Amino acid sequence: STQSTWGASALMLSGETASGDFPLQSIQAMARVASHIDSFPLMDSVSRPKITKFKPSWALAHAIITLSHDLNVDRILVATQRGITASLVAAYYPKPIITAVTDNICAERRCTLLRGVDTVRVEESGLARDTMIKAVQCLVQDGRLQPNQRVACLYGYPKAIRAGTSTLRLFQLDKQGNIAELDDYSWNEL
Repeated sequence: STQSTWGASALMLSGETASGDFPLQSIQAMARVASHIDSFPLMDSVSRPKITKFKPSWALAHAIITLSHDLNVDRILVATQRGITASLVAAYYPKPIITAVTDNICAERRCTLLRGVDTVRVEESGLARDTMIKAVQCLVQDGRLQPNQRVACLYGYPKAIRAGTSTLRLFQLDKQGNIAELDDYSWNEL
């Protein structure tokens, strides 16, 4: 059940449990536990496990989940070098799909194992904002984002992928699918 609460999208049995006298019953028991864990509503930041090393990232993961919920975001983009930040966000089981933005194939593969997470691989630009815009454009081009959808982004600064997670930004796609950043005046229209 620990892996389920951390946002894993797959579990497996190994060793004697998988090859013993009762492999089917073991799988059925594991499925019951996973289903039970999945039946719980979104857990708050207090009930999620904390790793001291990642406390700022946990706080930002919680913030982007809250932002996404309150503003009806359609997709969450998370820049990640190794997949850690994406897994922290995925542990909240948000309603919107999470897209891990990375330039690292190992992180991309790791993130595809997370529940509710897909990936986009982009070359990191000199400016963090440009990297995230490039990722949004890729998602528009391949049909994962549609016109009029909102995107919440979580990334580092000054580099989106290679710097420590520190920035939240909200993008809105217009009727033609072009990216518009929401300024202070636009917040009132949400």
